[in-house]
Amino acid sequence: MNRLNIVLRVFAVIALIIAIISAIMVWLYHQSQYEPLFNVFTGISTLFLLFEGWLISKSTFQKKSRVGRLYNVPKLPDHYVNRREAIAKLKASILRSNVSSVAITGTGKIGLQGMGGIGKSVLAIALAHDKDIRRKFSDGIVWLTISQTPNIVARQRQLADAMGERGLIIDDPQHGKSLLETLLANRRCLIILDDVWELEHAEAFNILSEKSKLLITTRNSNIIHSLNAELYCLDELELDQALELLAKWSGLSSKDLPIIASQVAKECGYLPLALAMVGALVQHNPESWEHALHRLQNADLEKLRLQFPEYPYQHLLATLDASFMALPKTPIDLKACYESLAVFLEDTPIPIKTLQMFWTSMELNTDDVQDVADAFVGRALARLDKNGDLILHDLQYSYLRTQTKDLILLHQRFLNTYVNTLSVDGAILWHKL
Repeated sequence: MNRLNIVLRVFAVIALIIAIISAIMVWLYHQSQYEPLFNVFTGISTLFLLFEGWLISKSTFQKKSRVGRLYNVPKLPDHYVNRREAIAKLKASILRSNVSSVAITGTGKIGLQGMGGIGKSVLAIALAHDKDIRRKFSDGIVWLTISQTPNIVARQRQLADAMGERGLIIDDPQHGKSLLETLLANRRCLIILDDVWELEHAEAFNILSEKSKLLITTRNSNIIHSLNAELYCLDELELDQALELLAKWSGLSSKDLPIIASQVAKECGYLPLALAMVGALVQHNPESWEHALHRLQNADLEKLRLQFPEYPYQHLLATLDASFMALPKTPIDLKACYESLAVFLEDTPIPIKTLQMFWTSMELNTDDVQDVADAFVGRALARLDKNGDLILHDLQYSYLRTQTKDLILLHQRFLNTYVNTLSVDGAILWHKL
């Protein structure tokens, strides 16, 4: 019970007492006694009733306008294109599933499936920011990035923290699942698991009551079927949406796009990530749309198939390859800087301060590092989170791993940079790591 409800109850009791006393005063008034007291109590009673009415109206307004807080939910990306139809369908699925019995049908779990780069995470982010969804899940919307090798206990603890249970001791995923089931029993929240690769990772959060819901983004539809969740398949962008995204990233209006832009969109497979990179490529490089199209049509697809045998859509890989190869080497070697990001963990924010330390070996100063990070963001090769840390799409990360000739040497360089930074007269200040 919140403070406003407590105050309301107290005032209701006081108003009742005053009403009883006023009734007595009425009787005394008719006996021609205590007329002044009657007037005083009548005035006080009226004030209390008016104030109680104001509190009730305020309570009703708060209940109607209360929206769930966002926990760890990313902001919408730059040049976001609203996929209204997809949002409406997914939103309807979640709101409809909230009515049925999740314990029997399993419809409380919604699976958002699609290939990498198609915009699953962005659609989930847009849904999380939707006012109707936030009102429905008034206890909060929690975003958990899972990826290929997650620390499940850490993610469970993150969920507990979001629900106000900080410092929860969790021994293992099964123990965490049991604790979270109790914690969420009476909560009305939406849990979003982004980039799920394994069924066991999703099962660790399959703990929902009838009031809460689980939204999963994954490339593997088998996970969704195994969870008995409702499946929503996300398709590529429509041509007009693809051209809108191309226009935004290339710095043009849709009406100013050249006719060849439709061919470029087709070569991108109408995939949002590919379209963003090509649009940025055209804007940041002195080359024509024809040159960009030529790059895509002449990409070494056989090489990309060998590097990514399990990823069937070479459109995005060809775009990523073209964007990487177009990075300038002067006055700063952006290609070498971008390639060095392979040393970091997948789906892990990279602090700019860490890059400032790491790239000292490349003779970059503080301003240079920020400029390089901004260049990657501007070319749609990375994005900045709400803390200003750099984040790569998992496909971009995988691509960098294939381009790195010696990952062990790269790790050694990273460690040596820290050793040199923390060394004083040959002694390493390990306590500052």
